[in-house]
Amino acid sequence: MTDKPEALRLADALMEPVVLDKHAMQAAAELRRLHRVNEELVMALSFYAETALVADIALAAIAKATGEQS
Repeated sequence: MTDKPEALRLADALMEPVVLDKHAMQAAAELRRLHRVNEELVMALSFYAETALVADIALAAIAKATGEQS
């Protein structure tokens, strides 16, 4: 089993020669872009989670984005 995020797994699957076409390539690129954005948002929330005012909200969002249970 792999720990690869679902968006990246799907992006890889879309790049297989069986489904390779213009739309699949665009979808794969968009999934990769969204994964990078998600990683950046999780990093930012992790930083702000250290302040008590937003800690609960930030930690819940991080758990949801990373698939972890809080």
